[in-house]
Amino acid sequence: MKSNSLSSRMISAGLLLLLILGCNSAGLATPTPIPPTATPSPTSTSTPTLPPTATSTSTSTPVPIPPMPTFQVLGEYEHPVVEITDLAGNRKTVHVDRVESGELLLDKRFNLLETIPDYLPLQIGEGVYLLIPWQDFRRAYLTDEGYVLTLANGQDLKGQLVFDLIEGDQRYSLGSIASMTLTGLSSTDVPFINDSGSKANTELFSLAIPNATDEPFVVAYPNFVVEYTAYVYNQSGGRTHYQEVGFTDLFYVGYDDIIRKITSQEGISLNSDGQLTVKADGTEATGNFRPIMSAPYYIQSVHVDAKPNWCLLVRWYQTSMLILIKDTPRTLTRR
Repeated sequence: MKSNSLSSRMISAGLLLLLILGCNSAGLATPTPIPPTATPSPTSTSTPTLPPTATSTSTSTPVPIPPMPTFQVLGEYEHPVVEITDLAGNRKTVHVDRVESGELLLDKRFNLLETIPDYLPLQIGEGVYLLIPWQDFRRAYLTDEGYVLTLANGQDLKGQLVFDLIEGDQRYSLGSIASMTLTGLSSTDVPFINDSGSKANTELFSLAIPNATDEPFVVAYPNFVVEYTAYVYNQSGGRTHYQEVGFTDLFYVGYDDIIRKITSQEGISLNSDGQLTVKADGTEATGNFRPIMSAPYYIQSVHVDAKPNWCLLVRWYQTSMLILIKDTPRTLTRR
């Protein structure tokens, strides 16, 4: 992105199928650098296309803006290194093993092909997250309206840092920091900086989020991200199960519906009552979302709840960043 309109961004380091990711659970030890009472009041903040909520308030005080950092180039596939500062001015260097929310559906996206952590999530609206590649991050600092996050090209984004940094058995709440700067980045990430990628022949959609955006996002490559139960057979012949996350672009609306594909629909809306309204060939249908999941070879069968835990993942066309939307009304319309 070279301007406040966030145009001409870099593409992330993989295909969409390399973009939804998991991380293992970590210990919940409370770190001393970040006092829990320092957490600012939550606000609904925005990118340049997301207006701040009128009722937003903050009990925080502005902190000194850290200078744009220079970072050390690390070895191949090493995790990012950041310096965080709490509201009392105490500093701590953190080797980021992963970024974690505590919810499987949101955390699983970080671990495709074991390249973790791939993204730093910035909440830009209620249930709306912009996934910023670590190679694109430079600094974040607290203001009266939330956090300002600065990208490698100098562009500032506004939002909330609601996830935690995990280093070993230590957990650092990003919602409690005053500032964070990048100090180390893997050499395998550096070549992707400012890579504009290819946008030729890309099918585009408009993504509207009522009461959160002042204009639709132009997006591409939509997919549903769904939590399901995976069943596998163990060596003794018994069957075990665990919760897993996968993605799909195939779904039904209700139990008597035809098989649908996201990109074949003229429009898909998540209504305030949790149901989907879809439009194809001029005909509308409304019902409960029923995803069609496929499983890796090592999973014998899958089970999806009648009301599954799911979200929508799209790529923001102007920036090539990912947007994750969960539990909030929105409308996806083919352009």
